[in-house]
Amino acid sequence: MSIKQLIVADIEKIDDPFLLNQLLGYLQIMKRASSQMTSNRDLFLSYAGTISDETADDLQKTIREEF
Repeated sequence: MSIKQLIVADIEKIDDPFLLNQLLGYLQIMKRASSQMTSNRDLFLSYAGTISDETADDLQKTIREEF
């Protein structure tokens, strides 16, 4: 049984409308977060190759020193 099938099977066993409503809210939050991560990743990757190697080295050095 796939994970999706297991989730659906568990949800089908829930009779409590309050719990189902909470689950729906959680799923909607997760969907929004997932789409935001995708859009952030795409934006981040759009900068790939746009800085010089020297600048990238300076950034890495600063990050290592500060964090």
